[in-house]
Amino acid sequence: MDKSKIVDLTQKIIKGKEPFPYDFTIDDVTKVIPEVKHHPEDWYVVSNVSFCTHIGTHIEAPFHHKKDGRDLADVDFRELIGPLVVIDVTKKKDKEEITLADVKKYEAKIVKGSIVFFWTGADKLFHTEKWEDLKPYLAPEAAKWLADKGIACIGCDSPDIEVPGLLKQPVHEAVFAKEIPMVESCCNLENVANGDYICFVMHVPYVGVDSIPCRIIAIPVAEMKWP
Repeated sequence: MDKSKIVDLTQKIIKGKEPFPYDFTIDDVTKVIPEVKHHPEDWYVVSNVSFCTHIGTHIEAPFHHKKDGRDLADVDFRELIGPLVVIDVTKKKDKEEITLADVKKYEAKIVKGSIVFFWTGADKLFHTEKWEDLKPYLAPEAAKWLADKGIACIGCDSPDIEVPGLLKQPVHEAVFAKEIPMVESCCNLENVANGDYICFVMHVPYVGVDSIPCRIIAIPVAEMKWP
């Protein structure tokens, strides 16, 4: 395997730049756990992190919008390993609809278990004041069509692909109705828009939690061998 060809689709999380609350402290371990002893010249610290679970590149379990939906612990990591389909919507403007016809152009590539990401180009605005300036949205009928296909996960490189200006969230609801997780704020989709990749969405199985930052990588199918 040529590891240089693995593409990281995960945004860095930076204190002071996140659109959601995020903070941390770093203390010597003895301050946090007094019973622990170490040599006074040694660097031995622990961190205390506090954050909204929707910071950075994050996965949302159906429980996010479905009271009886699966939480993070219920979503098996094996489900989130699958063929990647990148739908290019980079020509769409802010708050322009991604139609069912746009999605069906990729129908031949979309199979049961696919991980489908929408490439808007908004990831280049992450950690800037313009982060919310490019949010094409997915038509609810397109979301339902994808969910009915049995895809494993749907995601985007923008803040979200939800219909703007509504109190309800019909895209989330259509996807979560089929118990399918969603990913928001990924990046580098231009590097995996062409070719065949296997995508890995790796999350920590928190019980009772709706969302968590995750690590996403894509490996070319041709490199899926060891060593």
